[in-house]
Amino acid sequence: MASKKLVVTGTLLVAAVALIAATQVWLSIELSEGVSAQGTLTVTGQQLSPPLAPMALALAALALALTIAGRIFRFVLGALGVVLGGGIVALTLGVLQAPLDAAAGKVTELTGIGGSDATGIAVVASSQVSVWAAITATAGCIAALLGIAVLVWGSRWRAAGRKYETAATASGPRPAGDDPAGQAAQTPEHDRISDWDALSDGADPSEVADPSEVADSGEPADPADAPEGDASATRA
Repeated sequence: MASKKLVVTGTLLVAAVALIAATQVWLSIELSEGVSAQGTLTVTGQQLSPPLAPMALALAALALALTIAGRIFRFVLGALGVVLGGGIVALTLGVLQAPLDAAAGKVTELTGIGGSDATGIAVVASSQVSVWAAITATAGCIAALLGIAVLVWGSRWRAAGRKYETAATASGPRPAGDDPAGQAAQTPEHDRISDWDALSDGADPSEVADPSEVADSGEPADPADAPEGDASATRA
């Protein structure tokens, strides 16, 4: 199974390769004598096919989006990766099939000769395509394959937020009885009215025992409140 890290890294790499390759010289044209003072014309991939660089940048953004995408959105990104990779291949192959036609506009700008004559033998003596075009096409193929990998295995990848879950969250909510804060919240404090009543009786509210403690111990808070039988037994 293709790992998420491998696919994201691979997509970023092929996007960078495609972007760099698009800015390199793809075509070198030797012009015929007397046509222009500049004997050689060099044309980059971006000049031959302007959409190449934006598509490579979109591919890089897609790779970054994969790092946070959910299961459903991964399918969308995977399909988009296939489209972008296929588009880069199609644009590159179009240039490779007819490089002079793709560069006709640049030849016209340099020589002032337009139409079919711009790429005729009277203007262009020879032309040579560099290896950068083939590199770009290869990067597009790999990008499309990585997009297919996302479509096939993307649903098995762990979502970005799951690895940050704590053990308590993963095991479910803690019962109220096991929560110290909950227990503290359930233990009522002395009521202010009771404190005032204690002051009226001449007692110190701070020394009044907690009713819950008295109930737990099973003994009365004041020996005077003990039953008569217990009091006589004590005196005896």
